[in-house]
Amino acid sequence: MHSRASLALALGVMAVSGYAVIAAWFWPWKAALFPLIDEAFRSRSTAEWCELLAAADLRFAPVRDHAEVVADPAVWDNGYLARVQG
Repeated sequence: MHSRASLALALGVMAVSGYAVIAAWFWPWKAALFPLIDEAFRSRSTAEWCELLAAADLRFAPVRDHAEVVADPAVWDNGYLARVQG
């Protein structure tokens, strides 16, 4: 099992603090991380990543398209969307 820090770095997720996120934004070699991150995320399904990141106790949220958001019962239950008459 990877440590939380190595998972965060490997995925390009700076979960340590807000300062780390700001510092990472200005790293000159940041652009070189994107192909590595892209390759890593393509290696598993969204469900697998959600399970892995939750088990590592990291903050995350999957990126969803409009149809997936509308189909999610939690979105309706939490009042993020509302049905309107008309």
